[in-house]
Amino acid sequence: MISPNFSLLIKPAGPDCNARCAYCFYAVAAEQFAGGPHRMTVDVLRTVTRKMLRLGLPVSQFCWQGGEPTLMGLEWFQQAVNFQMQFGRSGQSVANALQTNGLLIDEAWAAFLVRYKFLVGVSLDGPAALHDVYRGGGTHARVMRAVGALRTAGVEFNILSVVNRANEGRGREVYRWLRDQGFDFLQFIPAVETDEHGRPRDLLRRRRATGGSCARCSTRGLRRAGRARCTCGSLSRC
Repeated sequence: MISPNFSLLIKPAGPDCNARCAYCFYAVAAEQFAGGPHRMTVDVLRTVTRKMLRLGLPVSQFCWQGGEPTLMGLEWFQQAVNFQMQFGRSGQSVANALQTNGLLIDEAWAAFLVRYKFLVGVSLDGPAALHDVYRGGGTHARVMRAVGALRTAGVEFNILSVVNRANEGRGREVYRWLRDQGFDFLQFIPAVETDEHGRPRDLLRRRRATGGSCARCSTRGLRRAGRARCTCGSLSRC
């Protein structure tokens, strides 16, 4: 029996990304994703949507993650919403959440996201001097432009920060900077992976050895003064 809080996590572009983050969890398994680009077909999208909505859940929650899901393009996501409206029954509730690095988010994307009430998670590791260390020089400015577009359009969004070597000892500084930007919903996830003995692996060393592309990190934690909320779904965790 499926839980009424069930949510569907979809990676429509697989591991593909337009950034090269040093702590990417896909990088250490790059050999498993040879070739590309990896793209979910419209036929698969139609089938997945139809079957999800047939479950008759109180809220059908679609969580779009990656890699970088916006690589699918705005037209593809419009088709995803069209299928939801096509296969949903009258009065059925549908929720969409999108986790993104923000590099492709512009006014057109923001208008789409607010129109269909997407909850958006934006990856941002703090001020530029810390964010750009592992996410790439110059990406901080692009993410902040994306945040501006989301704010102007009225999109509901959260911030996801990866705790890494550059910012791990500067938590107070990162938190205060994020709050000074007016960000209310903050998520923090450590870039830590353990071996079979429970010892931390060196993800950055493995990243340098294997190469690979970037992916957004999954999350299970969230902090906000007074209440909690998940980037991957407004009602439950992915």
